[in-house]
Amino acid sequence: MPKILPHGSTLGQPDNTVAMLREQGYPVLDMSDNELAKLHVRYMVDGRSPGPQDELIFRFQFPERPGALLKFLNGLSTNWNISLFHYRNHGADYGRILAGIQVPASERLQLRWSIGGTRISVLGRK
Repeated sequence: MPKILPHGSTLGQPDNTVAMLREQGYPVLDMSDNELAKLHVRYMVDGRSPGPQDELIFRFQFPERPGALLKFLNGLSTNWNISLFHYRNHGADYGRILAGIQVPASERLQLRWSIGGTRISVLGRK
C-alpha cells in the first residue's frame, strides 16, 4: 500500500527516494547523473520483453535536415528488426536517437557498412 506523505516531505529528493526504495527491498539503480537516461530512458515505459535475440543498442546523432532520418532508416536492411527507437530533438542542429537493432552476428559487418555509409555519428553501442 502506498504511503501518503505530508506536505514538505523530502522524499521527492533522489537520495531519499533511493534510500526508501532500498529499505523496502527494491533493487535501485540511481541514474540521476546519466545523460542517456535523461535524454531517452526516462520517456520509456515498458514491460519486459521475452528477450530480443541479437539486439544491439546504439546512440546516434544526425544532422537535422529534411530527409536525414529517412535516409538513415532506408539504409538499414529490411531483414533487421528495429526493436527500440526513441528520437529526441531539442531544436538544435542535431537530433539524437536511441535505437535497438536486432542483427544476427553473421550480418554485423553489413550493419557497420550501412551505418558507415551515412553521415550519422554513432555515439555509443552496447
